[in-house]
Amino acid sequence: MFAHSGYQLHIHSDIQLWTEQPIDSPTVRIRIDPHLYVDATVRHLRLNSQVAAGSFRGIALYRITHSQILLKPTSRLDVVARATAGPLLGTLLHQRGVAMLHGSAASKGGGVSVFLGPHGAGKSTLCALLGARGYSFISDGATAVSFSDGLRALPGPPIRKLNADSLEALAVGRRDFRRAGDKYIVPVEAPQTNSIPIRRLFVLSRGKGFFVKRLRPAEALGAIFANMYLAPYVSVQDTKQLFRLAGMIARCVETSCLQVDDTFQSIDALFEFMGGVDD
Repeated sequence: MFAHSGYQLHIHSDIQLWTEQPIDSPTVRIRIDPHLYVDATVRHLRLNSQVAAGSFRGIALYRITHSQILLKPTSRLDVVARATAGPLLGTLLHQRGVAMLHGSAASKGGGVSVFLGPHGAGKSTLCALLGARGYSFISDGATAVSFSDGLRALPGPPIRKLNADSLEALAVGRRDFRRAGDKYIVPVEAPQTNSIPIRRLFVLSRGKGFFVKRLRPAEALGAIFANMYLAPYVSVQDTKQLFRLAGMIARCVETSCLQVDDTFQSIDALFEFMGGVDD
C-alpha cells in the first residue's frame, strides 16, 4: 500500500503513483481489482456522470467515482501508474468540480503563474528555472484549478519530470533520478497544501528572443480550451463541459502568449518581467 498526497487529496494506492508521503485518513482509494467487470467497448473518459467506467487505451479497465478508482491492469504496472496519476485521477478531480489544465505552475508573492503548452513546450524546465530563483513549486505538467473562492490552484504531486537537456540547463546530474520514458523524475520539496489564487496564465511558444503579449478574450478562450488536460481523452459531447470550464477560467484570469528561445537564454528577461509583477 502506497500513501500519496496531491491536489488536496490523501490517497491510499495499490500502485505507486509518485513519491510517497505520510498522510492522515485517506480521502481517495486506488485499488487493483482482478475481477473488475466494466463495458470494455467504452473508450472515452466520461465526464457527465458520477461514475466513469471503461477501458483506457488498452492499459487498464477502470471504474472511477469521486473517492475511488478501481483498476484491472492490461499493461505493465508502470504504464498503469502513469495513466492513473494522469487522466484517470484527472477524471476523479473533475467529478469533484476541479478542472485540469495541461500546464506547470509556480508561485511567488501569494499568486500563481501557470504555463500552458503541449508536451515538449518547456513548461517543466521553465518552472524549474524559476524555482532556482525563489519561486515555489505548485505543479508539473498538470495543474488542478478550483473554482471555490475565485480561481485557485491546488498544489500537485511533489515531482518534476525533466529531460536530460533540462537537467543540464539546471546544472543537475541525472545519475540519481529514476527514468520514466524520455524524462527523469526529480523529487521537489513538499509543496504547501493550501490552494493559492491564480494570478495569470501564459501560453508558451518557442522562437528567437523573449516577448509577452496579452491575448484578447476570444484568443484566451481558444488557448485555454486547447490546453484542457482531459480534452484528448473524452468524447466530442463531453468536450462541451471542458469548453464551458475554459470559458470560466478565461473570464477570471489574464492570459498572455509568452515566447522564450529554445535554449532558455531569455530566462533573465522573463525573470525580470515576472519579478516586476510578483515582488
